[in-house]
Amino acid sequence: MVSPEIILACLRNEQKAQKALYEASAPYVYTIVRHYIQGEHDRKDAMQEIF
Repeated sequence: MVSPEIILACLRNEQKAQKALYEASAPYVYTIVRHYIQGEHDRKDAMQEIF
């Protein structure tokens, strides 16, 4: 779970908060992407679009 403080800091474009949000959510998001999208290149493209 990402704290509300991280979300608020992301809204202020704070890079450390954006990194923390990415690191906290990327593994979960990638699991979903991997389930729906075949091909590593397309998965990487999807992750780039999401983040």
